Amino acid sequence: MADVLKKNQELLVQVIKEPIANKGSRVTTEISLPGRYIVLIPGARHIGVSRKISSWAEKKRLRKIAAEFLPENFGMIIRTVAEGKDRKDFAADIKLLTKLWKKMKKRVDSAKAPSLVHKDIEMTTGIIRDLFTPDVNKVVIDSKKEYKKFLSYLREVAPQLKKQVELYTGDKPLFDNYNIEPEIEKMFTRKGWLKRGGYIVIDQTEALVTIDVNTGRFRSRSKVENTIFETNMEAAREVARQIRLRDIGGIIIIDFIDMEKKEHRRRVFEEFKNALKNDRSQTYISSISDLGLIEMTRQRIRPSLVQALSDPCPVCSGVGQVLSKHTMAVKIERWFKRASANKGKAHYQLVASPQIIELLSDSSSSRIEKLEHRHNITIDLIRDTALHPEEFHVIDAEKEKDITEEYRI
Repeated sequence: MADVLKKNQELLVQVIKEPIANKGSRVTTEISLPGRYIVLIPGARHIGVSRKISSWAEKKRLRKIAAEFLPENFGMIIRTVAEGKDRKDFAADIKLLTKLWKKMKKRVDSAKAPSLVHKDIEMTTGIIRDLFTPDVNKVVIDSKKEYKKFLSYLREVAPQLKKQVELYTGDKPLFDNYNIEPEIEKMFTRKGWLKRGGYIVIDQTEALVTIDVNTGRFRSRSKVENTIFETNMEAAREVARQIRLRDIGGIIIIDFIDMEKKEHRRRVFEEFKNALKNDRSQTYISSISDLGLIEMTRQRIRPSLVQALSDPCPVCSGVGQVLSKHTMAVKIERWFKRASANKGKAHYQLVASPQIIELLSDSSSSRIEKLEHRHNITIDLIRDTALHPEEFHVIDAEKEKDITEEYRI
């Protein structure tokens, strides 16, 4: 590294991966400028074509067009959406991107590091560039400002698509009108039901994401093996949908229900692969194992949608579980045993959640009475609805001082 980078050396870098959890951003010195039909790469000399364009003849045609327009000292990647496009589409894209590169170079020459010299386009125009293809029937927008911005950008890059953009003026919220809100709400749940009664459970950790498939309420009238196969086939489609919808990346393990027949395993695998074929993110999918497991990786350049739109639970700190009230009662009993060994006779006030106080004061178990009798202490119980189940405080009643931390391990 010391042979490549020197102290105080200035570099032009591009962020290619956002910070996720405790990992920082990933940057590269290989700058790329994405347009609608191409990605322009300053300093490169090759022409690449999207692997999703399968026709060899089409790839050859696109490379030939690209070579005609490609400026000197630039490389290019032809995007999937360029399939079937002609010279004028390429010319407009290259003109736009070379102009952008010249602006960036001017800023680089005058800027002092660290400095932002270019920021990618806003979400609205990004949708046009990356997602708005001819097979999209309609784009509906409920903001006049964004609608005008959308049309303005389309005039430059794809004027033929303007007629497919609609301004929504209805009284109902746009997401309610298209029943999108319930789908957003479902993204925040671990468990998702399948139409036939089976369900999937999605658990996300820093290291990987696990997705478990279960038959649930679904029971086929025929053999159990058919029930399992049909549930797995439906789950294969829904799992692929949820991966894209939630923008889950990194290592993903899918645990389908065990299938005895190899043909069933093959068909479930093919169904899953087919459901992900239009995914814009790069994926690698391993064959389904004898245990019904599929291991896959999906390109992750930003936090998943759930991570981006939510915070860790303030009660469980993102673990998903809290200690049971019985476990908390035992912890509190141990606290008083430690305190009594050091202080001897004393008068305490115990402040805890109503569930904990109720358990400790239950006359059938008389846990507090036993503590008081055994250690020659007095304990007053105080309910506090503001405390979460794992929190408690002990006050020295004589000194009116919180001494919880003095005897906590």
